[in-house]
Formats: sequence, C-alpha cells, structure tokens
Amino acid sequence: MNVTGAMSTVRPRRMTQTARERLAEAPVLLLEGPRSVGKSTVVRAIAEEHGAEVVDLDQPAVLDAVSRDTERYVSDARLVCIDEYQLAPQVLQFIKAKLNQGARPGMFVLAGSVSFAGLPTGVQALTGRVQRVQLLPFSQGELAGVEERWLEQLLTSGEVPRDESKGVDRADYVQRIVTGGFPLAVAATSERARIHWIDSYIDMALTRDITQVATVRKPIGLSNLLTVMGSQTAELLNVDRAARSAGISRVTAERHLALLESVFLLRRLPAWNSVVTHRATRNSKVHVLDSAVASRILKLSAARLNSKAPDAATAFGHLLESFVVGELIKQGSWISEPIRFFHWRTHEGFEIDLIAERSDGGIVAFEVKAGPLVSDKDFKPMQVFRDKVGDRFLAGVVLNTGTEAYRTPAGFHVSPISHIWA
Repeated sequence: MNVTGAMSTVRPRRMTQTARERLAEAPVLLLEGPRSVGKSTVVRAIAEEHGAEVVDLDQPAVLDAVSRDTERYVSDARLVCIDEYQLAPQVLQFIKAKLNQGARPGMFVLAGSVSFAGLPTGVQALTGRVQRVQLLPFSQGELAGVEERWLEQLLTSGEVPRDESKGVDRADYVQRIVTGGFPLAVAATSERARIHWIDSYIDMALTRDITQVATVRKPIGLSNLLTVMGSQTAELLNVDRAARSAGISRVTAERHLALLESVFLLRRLPAWNSVVTHRATRNSKVHVLDSAVASRILKLSAARLNSKAPDAATAFGHLLESFVVGELIKQGSWISEPIRFFHWRTHEGFEIDLIAERSDGGIVAFEVKAGPLVSDKDFKPMQVFRDKVGDRFLAGVVLNTGTEAYRTPAGFHVSPISHIWA
C-alpha cells in the first residue's frame, strides 16, 4: 500500500452529513476532535451552505476582537460559526444568554480541538443544549474513497458482509499503522516528512492545546506519561503502574490522563459490565487515538515493525489492535443510532477486545489477531460471553491478518481486517 502523498485533493468526510443532520436537530452543534483533522473544512462547508461566515479564533486579531466584544459576534440572526471556540470560552456564556431568549435548531456551530468535557466546569455553560459530533482522523475507507458500511450492516443483520476480495499482507497493515489518518501525515511526500509532522503535532498538543484548558507545572511528567501510555496502548489501564513509570503521583497521573484525553491523544475504552458478567474487570483499556502517533511515541518505523526483532511482534499486535478499534469506532460514529463501545475481560482471563452495543442492547464482539491463523481456543472468550448475554449477542468476529472470510460451525465469524473498509 502506498498512501504517502495521496492527499492531492480535499477528501469528503463522512461526518459532514452527520453534522448537518445534528445541526437541524439542536440550537448548537459542537464539532470536536484532534487538531488538524479537517474540522475547519467541515465548518466552512456548513457555513457556506447557510450564507454564514466563520469566526476563526486561531487568528490572533480575530481572537482579540472577539475577546473585546463577544456579544457582537454571537448576535447575528444567521447561523454563527466559531472555530477553535475554546480559545475564548466566554462565548459559551453569551451563547447561553441568547438561547435563553429563544432557542431554535441551527443557531450556532462551534468547533474545538479540546473536548467539551475537558473544559473547566465553570465554562461548560451549554451542557444539555448542544449536539456533540466528533471528527476523527481519516478512516481507511475515506482514504480509499469507499463509503464504509461494514459495521452498520453487521450490527443490523448479525452477519458479516460478504466480500470476495482477499486480505492484504502484514507489510500493508504496518504501512497503514505508521501512516495513520491525519490529513497532513497522509499527504507527506516522504517518511521523514511524515515523522517531522507527527512529532510536531505531538509537541503542539502537549505544549499548546493542553495549556488552553489547564496549567501543567511540570510538563516533563505529562510527556513521560504519554510515553508510558504509548507503550501500553491496547492494554488495561493501571494508573498506579503508569504513575510510577512516569515518575509522578497517582493524583497527578489521573489529572494528566484526563488532559491527554481532552486533546484527543488518548481514548479510554470502558469495560462492559452487567449483572450477568459480575466477575468482569472494571478497568478501562487505553488506546492511543491515532496509530501513527502511537508509532512515533514508541519510535517504531515500518522497517522496525516488519523486522524479526523480538519486540516487533508484540508491538505490532498492540498497535494493530488500537488501529482496528479506531477504525470501527470511526464507522460507529456516523451510524444514525448511537453505538457504544467497550472491552470485556474477566478475572479468569477471558477477554474480548471490542464490544459494539446498539441502543437496544444488541451486541457484536470483536477479537483482533495479529496473525493469519485462528484456532478453536480463540473463540472461547466469545463462547463464554455469548452464553452469559444470551439473545443480546448478535455476532462474534475474529479479525485477523489472513486472507479468507468464513463462518465457524459454532456460529462465529473470521474475517480479514481489510474487509472492514473494502
């Protein structure tokens, strides 16, 4: 796979239509996600459709003007679009006041590179009055120009969509992992250029984006914790162990983890818990949000991951799981009904990498394998889980690096990872 330099034109984002639909339902649409994923492009497209202008607070002169006369900028009778709104959080209070005078769908579009949930409590003025839409890095289907509906079809029918194409080889998966989904990383014309961009992105997130919502007295502790989280991507989160490894206290580690999540460097995947699985762990799993960022945190190149080095196979397995989890969550984000994602692990060691749960409680379970072969024991956790949840279990799928898709006699599915976006 050659994705380097593949971004010669602006690619459509699946979330653009979702954003339009949510804007028609609520007074305020909040488009949030990592820096440099294309939020500004989506906001400009929506603004153009409504004959509105975009107030870009990333421009110092504009930020200064808005800070001096906020009311003027939120009082337009037309749609008001504000990019990087978190740089002037007082706009939320002015928007709240305007909504109190009379709210209707489609009044405001806000875009931010910091999670609304990560803002100080005092400025979360619009809680309950805003539709939040998350724009993530490009999915593999978006990069290929494919409208992915694999997860949607699976959740609807309980059957893996048919695909006659063969899977791809390990080197292809490695290249996809180290490239990631950030538009400018994908567009880089060389590996060196991509590495420089990702390193700069990480530095910007740590030194600029986080300082927009918090004061970090010892930045080295934050950087150390991100490195530790990179080494533990796709693993259960153990805050005490992470704190020790980063050389910080547990209290500081909890605070720093929240900050790293707020700027979309990390995601915590919560544990699926129910009265029927009371012996399951309650610990979240941690995933670095973008696989290329994870690779750079670990200083792992494509050549290293493709090598026979003892640590390469383990690292590839963890990165592949985070990559696949990320792809499925992206697909879930543009499904019309809300889809929630979890992992599951029991104290006996049974583990499911990802659970997708429909709004009616229907469940699809996924296991990610970093090899082409699947054995009977790989289905044991799904068998245990299926027995516990009963009719709520729609399907169990082992996603691997093999080339064949098939259904087992026990009713589980095996599918090449690449079929997700084929």
